[in-house]
Amino acid sequence: MIDPVTVHIKSGDDDLGDHTLKYNDNENWSFCENFWETTLFYAYFNCKNTKTVSFNVWDHDTGDFYGSGSARSHERKLVWLVRDDGFYVGQNLTSFPVPDGMTHLYDWSYHSY
Repeated sequence: MIDPVTVHIKSGDDDLGDHTLKYNDNENWSFCENFWETTLFYAYFNCKNTKTVSFNVWDHDTGDFYGSGSARSHERKLVWLVRDDGFYVGQNLTSFPVPDGMTHLYDWSYHSY
């Protein structure tokens, strides 16, 4: 089981601040994607100051490829799952804690810069 994780989510316009998530917690937010489909949210993840990683958690292509719905429907959903072995993305979290139907996209050692 993973220790509590602090996540800080930001975009160019919005800063959602720090949130500490314990086992089985979740963080949700909603937004309207801009007309040019260039909306971008990124996140910093920190686990006990021993594991840190940052990467884009939303952009149009990630939403299209891994999420549900479409840009026209305004009902898009993208789910991220944080585990000891990394970060999974998909449309739904139906089989917690086993990520069936989710894609292991990043490890804790990933560096986006």
